[in-house]
This record gives sequence, C-alpha cells and structure tokens, in this order.
Amino acid sequence: MTSAKIRRNTLTVSRPANECPLCREPLTHLLLEPQEPPTTTRKKSSRVSFAMDKIGDDEDVTSVTHPWAADDSLATQQPASLSMSNREPGKDNNNKQVAQHVAQHLKSLAFVSLEWWGDECFSTDSEASSRRSSNASETNEKAAFLSWVSSIDFEKAHQDIYAKKHEQTCHWLITEPEYQQWFSSPVSSLLWCYGKPGIGKSVLASNVVEDIKAQNGLQEDAAICFAYYNYRDTRLGEISQIVAALMKQLCRKKERIPHNLLQVKHDALPPSLIGTRERFVSLIEDLSRVYVVFDALDECPEQERKDILSFITSIVTVPGPCSVKVFVTSRKRMDIAKAFEDRSIPTIPIRADNVAADIEAFARSQVEKLRTGEHGKTLYVTSDDLRHKIVQALAAKADGMFLWVNLQLDSLCQASKAQKDQVVEDALETLPQGLPDTYVRILERIEDQSPYMRCQHLRLLRSSAFHY
Repeated sequence: MTSAKIRRNTLTVSRPANECPLCREPLTHLLLEPQEPPTTTRKKSSRVSFAMDKIGDDEDVTSVTHPWAADDSLATQQPASLSMSNREPGKDNNNKQVAQHVAQHLKSLAFVSLEWWGDECFSTDSEASSRRSSNASETNEKAAFLSWVSSIDFEKAHQDIYAKKHEQTCHWLITEPEYQQWFSSPVSSLLWCYGKPGIGKSVLASNVVEDIKAQNGLQEDAAICFAYYNYRDTRLGEISQIVAALMKQLCRKKERIPHNLLQVKHDALPPSLIGTRERFVSLIEDLSRVYVVFDALDECPEQERKDILSFITSIVTVPGPCSVKVFVTSRKRMDIAKAFEDRSIPTIPIRADNVAADIEAFARSQVEKLRTGEHGKTLYVTSDDLRHKIVQALAAKADGMFLWVNLQLDSLCQASKAQKDQVVEDALETLPQGLPDTYVRILERIEDQSPYMRCQHLRLLRSSAFHY
C-alpha cells in the first residue's frame, strides 16, 4: 500500500495515498455514492477540529466526527441505511463491520482534508506574528538603506520635466529606426541623442523613460534607472554619487536589498562606496534587461564627464545574462562625440525639422493656456487672428528651440498687460533671433528693477533653461 507522510508541527500521521485502506477503492467513492443527503444545515466555521486520534477500528460509526463538519449534530449524523437502531437479530456483526468500514473512510478523508488545507490551518498565532515581525523588519531595513545610500531625487526631476511635455510631442524619436533598433535588440547597446540648447533634449529624455516604462511595466526581470544632470546640484560632483542614485532606483524594485550592499551600511562606511561600476553590475545580475537614461551629459564638468563616459561605455560591454541599454542626451561636445565615435555608437541628431510639428503644437497649446492664466501669467489678446499670428510667428522663428518659444511668450505676456492687441502685435514684429539675443533683451528689461526682482527673474531664467 502506498503511503504519504505529513508533518504539521508535532503531529506525524500516515495515510493511504489514493485508496480506501479496506476495499482499495478510491477515497472519494463514499462521497460519490451517498446513501441519503444530510437534512441538517452546516454552520460555517473558521476552524475545523480533527478527531483522527479517536477513530478506532472497533468504534461505532455514531461516535465518528466528520472532518469537514462544524456542527455536532451533523458530525454524528449517520446514513439511514447504516442505522444501528431496529437491527435484525443475527446481523450485529455485519453492521459493526460496515460501521468500521465507514469509520476508516472518514479517517482517510480526514487525511485528504489535512493535505488540502495546508499549513495555514496549523499555523500558530506566534508563528504568524513572527512572520509579520520579520516582514516589517525587512521593510524598515530597506527604507533605511534607501534613505542612507543617496539623497538625490532624480524621480522628482523626472516628474517636473515630463510635466512640461505637450501630449502631441516627442513621438518622432520613438519611431526613429535607430531608436527602435536600440530598444528591441537583445544585446547591450548605447544610443546618443544630441542637439543644440533649448531644443527639448530633457523633455525627450523624460519621454524615453515613460516609453520604456510603458513597454516593460509588466516585466518582473526588467528595470530602468535615470539621471538628469544639473550643474547647480553640488551633490552630483562625483561619479560615485550619480551611480549610487541610479542603484537606489534599482533597489526600490527589489524585494530585499542585497547583503553585500547592506554590509557597507552596517559597517558604517560612507555611501560613496556603493556607487561603483562593480557593485552596479553585481546589482543587475539577476535581471534580463536594464535601461539607463542619462540626460544633459554636457553639463557635467569635463573631468567628471570623462568618468561618466567611462562608466556608461563600460557597462554595455560587461558579459553576462543582463542586457544593458543606455540612452544619453547632450549637446555635441568634442570629447563626448569622440568617445562615442571611437566605439561606433549609433546617434540621433535633433534637427529643427524633426521638431517643427512639435514646436507648432507646443506654441498653440501654450498660447491657449496663457489666455486663461493657467501658468500664473496671462496673455491678454482679444483677436483670434492675432492668436493665430502669434503661433505661426513663433513656429517659424523658433529654429527648433522650445526654450526660445517659452521665453518669447513671457515677453508677449509682459507686453499684453497694456491690454491692447496692437502693443502685442508690435512686440511680435520685433522678436529677437536665437537664444543669445533673447537673453540680452531679458537682462535689459530687468536691469532697472530692484535687486530682489532681478534675482527672481534670473532664477526663473535658469530654471527654464534647465528644463529644455
């Protein structure tokens, strides 16, 4: 007879695997051929008490407890055909054998129920409490590590930049053959997207992040991390700080922080020791694919830029099961171009004609929002023809620069405070060419203001430049 042994805490029991211990028939045949349906309604119970140790070979069926019953009246109920009352003389032995047979069946079914219900029915309150305590401890340890390893919040920078994206823009990059090849290729690779200031590189980078998230959101073995470089953030002065911030994002996806990383914190060592190429590669070993998006590489100081170039070009050459995909945006600096050209890195230049449709859609959207004062500024224009003329003039003269459009709209809002369309139209006719002339005009406009207001205008100007 085949047996299976089950252990639940201190209880060790043996049971027939698939057959009745007496008749060798399937364990469920009594259920399939009931003598008479029960007439008592079962009461629901959260626990079931087993009486297997009380079921003996000589015990009457009337004393057997059904393992699935929570109602004593039903537990001791017996099929009508097996009733021991009104027995005919001479048949006591037969009835007793039948009762013993039924008792054995109930005992066997109890073992089946024991296996079906599993560990949950036998977990003690102390065990459940211990598991909850362990989970809470791991959660707290993870939160403490993430707070310790880096204070840089690239996620916040991403949200701020992506919020500036117009819904009808940036799609051209996603459809570029070089981008499609980079995204879908199973091997590690790097893609460089470059363009002049104000052409929308940061917004493009944020859109790439969202596109990757959308296409890989359901894959447990894929991850993404990103960095938006800002020269004003002194914490980004070392490559180790940037790599640690990237690893922080990857650790958020993991259920547990790897032991070798926790050990650095437990040993009271500085977080900068986390941000190394070797630890980054070790962290992604259990993943099939990792995307790294790095925006504004050109804003890094030259020496640090050299370290970052070394990092991003090396992680795409590391052998292993994880495919590393790196996307970089910057202006076309000589050292960056040489580093990528020497390795035959695919590139996508951002040209004015690439973003012409985006510029027009952006200008039209901004004009409509400014009419309602949505950005805290208002463009006072009453003529629909003038609004259309503003959009067309901005699109024609922008030369692909979203930042230029944004700065001109600020100037037009200032002119429109006179609430005369002619004043706005005159300002539209004298728009400066390019960003340098625009900056000169802005500085001239704020020169006569108070030091505080000049400082505020310059701060807003720097912020606008960073987001484009």
